[in-house]
Amino acid sequence: MSTNILLTGGRAPVTLHLARLFKEQGFRVFVAESEKIHLCKVSHSIEESFLVPKPNEDHEGYIQALCRIINKYNISLLVPTCEEIFHISIGKKIIEQTGCQVFCKDIHTLWKLHNKWEFYKLVKNYGYAPPPTTCVTSHKELKDFLARKEEKVVIKPVYSRFGSQVYFYEKGDHVPHLSISKERPWIVQDFVQGTQYCSYSVSSHGKLLAHSLYSTKYTAGPGATVFFQHIENVEIQKFVSRIVKQENFTGQIAFDFFIDAQGRVYPIECNPRSTSGIHLFDGNKEFALSFIKENNKMITPAKDQAYMLGIPMLLYGVKSGTAIKHLPSFFKDFKGAKDVIFSKKDMKPFFYQIPVFFNILRKAMKYKIDLTAVTTMDIEWGENL
Repeated sequence: MSTNILLTGGRAPVTLHLARLFKEQGFRVFVAESEKIHLCKVSHSIEESFLVPKPNEDHEGYIQALCRIINKYNISLLVPTCEEIFHISIGKKIIEQTGCQVFCKDIHTLWKLHNKWEFYKLVKNYGYAPPPTTCVTSHKELKDFLARKEEKVVIKPVYSRFGSQVYFYEKGDHVPHLSISKERPWIVQDFVQGTQYCSYSVSSHGKLLAHSLYSTKYTAGPGATVFFQHIENVEIQKFVSRIVKQENFTGQIAFDFFIDAQGRVYPIECNPRSTSGIHLFDGNKEFALSFIKENNKMITPAKDQAYMLGIPMLLYGVKSGTAIKHLPSFFKDFKGAKDVIFSKKDMKPFFYQIPVFFNILRKAMKYKIDLTAVTTMDIEWGENL
């Protein structure tokens, strides 16, 4: 009898890719999603798609809906993928009463990794050297701190995604007027001149089972990477391995780093959930199994194949001017990379990107927010414990 797996976050390319990887290994994959129009809805990898309540509007209804699906379809493993993971983590004990394993940690562990100020303190406590960082809880506190600051800094809320709401400040600049409070604090972090890297890993009970790393060469907007090619960095791998071991971490976890000209590694922030590094494990038969059982040897992707989110890479490449300014290298990368949505075995999601995009565009115009913010508006979590 095959294992039945329930994924949440069906709107995301990472969820679609994970579903395909599970399906290739013979698992039956179901998806629960609070958005009506999403990529996984039309995928051949999905047995059935369920519309569930929006978790940040009806937490109890969301958790109960997941429990009903689990009970009805004999789900043995629930894998959260996007930011709904925080809502699921809060209801984890209730879900586990069904007998289903939930592939994530408790909310307190996720919170201190997700919260940028808590993550800074955690990393410092483990003896690492992130960029000097200060937490501010009012606009006056921010203004007074910047008046004493000589170095260039980055200002961002303790909860943000896709590199949104990030401000760069140098002495003499106008201080941005931001909505800062004790309930919604921000951090001020010294700017690091260097190259940004993103890791993605899978861990079980503190053991690092799979690990990938890529640089942010092309992005959609300020922070969402759309081009991925695995590279290796021993220091970063050791950092990830130690953090997951110290936290006895189970789940998917990702970190952002900067490496300066001297090769020094600076941990910046953490996303304790799926990220696009999962695309690098395309075709890896062992990867999907790491969610089911611990493997003896850590899995890493091949370094020769690059992957991309083709349509976003093209759209943002043209919009930002990257495609024009660096045409030969951009064309080479675009031509050599494999589109993570396109699959000859599962064609519908590729074409379904059109209604998905127009649905996102419609909501962006309706709520007057940017496109990336629309994609998480019903699943975002940014509470203090």
